[in-house]
Amino acid sequence: MSAALVVGKFYPPHRGHTHLVRRALELRPHVVVLCLGSARDSFSAAVRGTALLEDLEAEGVERDSVTLSTGYDETPFDLADPAVWRSHVTIFRAHLRAVPDVDVLVSSEPYGDELARRLGIDHRLLDVDRVAVPKSASDIRRDVVGCWDMLGPGGRRMMVARVVVMGAESTGTTAVARSLAARLRKRDGAWGKTLWVPEYGHELTEAKQIAAEALTGCRPLSVTWDPEDFRDVVAVQTAREEAAAAAGGPVLVCDTDAFATPVWERRYLGDAAALDASALGRGDVYLLTDHDGVPFVQDGTRDGEHVRAAMTAAFTASLVEHGKPWVMLTGTLAERLALAERVVDDVCRRRFQLAPPI
Repeated sequence: MSAALVVGKFYPPHRGHTHLVRRALELRPHVVVLCLGSARDSFSAAVRGTALLEDLEAEGVERDSVTLSTGYDETPFDLADPAVWRSHVTIFRAHLRAVPDVDVLVSSEPYGDELARRLGIDHRLLDVDRVAVPKSASDIRRDVVGCWDMLGPGGRRMMVARVVVMGAESTGTTAVARSLAARLRKRDGAWGKTLWVPEYGHELTEAKQIAAEALTGCRPLSVTWDPEDFRDVVAVQTAREEAAAAAGGPVLVCDTDAFATPVWERRYLGDAAALDASALGRGDVYLLTDHDGVPFVQDGTRDGEHVRAAMTAAFTASLVEHGKPWVMLTGTLAERLALAERVVDDVCRRRFQLAPPI
């Protein structure tokens, strides 16, 4: 049985693309999606294709009804050049050898007629005037924040700017993360969807204390940790971050992330620590909260003021060793938040300025 073909850059994938694939599935029981891009693109074709599949699944499209093929096509876009057409079609055919047979191209582009003719298949032109979905990928690249609602969960997860607040105990990481997210939510439009991800390690500490109290009748200040606990922290913290990235606004504020976990593991397990920090963390910027000038507050889970300086030094060393982009937050909470918000805006300007497609 033949399939429908949908071709594009999907840079980035958005609701117009999922609409096109769903319409293609009305014509054929299976759709082949060919996602090609340039090596200079801000996001690879493979990443964009994966995001598109997530968006489709979120809209109820069964995963086994879509075949995705991704790769490179460095041919310039020039509808008047026969050599350009020959290059595009050769690359398309190379990808189509390894996928189900296609007999109809579904597109919203007038040039689809010529592409389909060269591929030897039919063409179904849909929504060329962008009535069903009024924005294009070009519109989104020009104004990512203004078009944020055009992105599905996969597209949001791909595009979101991740800001991670990390630091030693009682240095204001939670206060900064929560307050920064609250500030961003006060802005207009998609900023109102800004989420923050709490620290799972603190939650796990309290759970361990409650379990110990149930056994002994006394709630301990310190609890026992093992390597499996830290692997659990990495898994849960990362899962919660990814879920929030898919659901929120253009910035995600994280009260620590998986990258910080190996520092805590070494603090409690010493040479028995096994996590590899180089493979962890997706933060676009890390905001390290300095301990200096912040009064220590014992909330019933913390080791004590005496370890804060050493932990600040350990976080600093890890950030430098692994080449993470970071900022040190010092001074009052108001000063820290003011700097944090400036950094967020700078990160967003850079992250949302996508390289132009060829």
